[in-house]
Amino acid sequence: MSGSSRAQSKSETVGAVLLLTCGVILFAVMDGISKLMSTESSVVQLVWARYMFAVPVVLAVTTPSAWLRLLQSEQPGLQVGRSLLPVLANTTAVMALGLMPLADATAITFVDPLLVVAMSVPMLGERVSARSWFGVAAGFAGVLVMVRPGAGT
Repeated sequence: MSGSSRAQSKSETVGAVLLLTCGVILFAVMDGISKLMSTESSVVQLVWARYMFAVPVVLAVTTPSAWLRLLQSEQPGLQVGRSLLPVLANTTAVMALGLMPLADATAITFVDPLLVVAMSVPMLGERVSARSWFGVAAGFAGVLVMVRPGAGT
């Protein structure tokens, strides 16, 4: 790899890390706002607002000629399912945020990457190494330590 390619790759990596960090911060802020608003707004209102305000953003960053292409898919059933899952995930997350402390809810979301590894086997047929399974088990144990299930009883 040449010096300029290495520098560009490093620059792209730093940029990606900064973007991901920004995304994680924004999700945390969104969860905090959802928690605050859950006392005065219904779950349906909170979820509706999230997607209602997202649509104009998507339309603004795409050209009108691309709008029909956004709806095209070689696997429409999977695309519809994939489109409905975030709505369901957001609905259940907002419901949970109204019922439990934000820190506990956030700690539980750390199980997400562990579930991705576990689901990659039956859904995608991927092979997961023993080392990765050990990491999943250790990560799950870490989540249990953070959440301390039953500690409040």
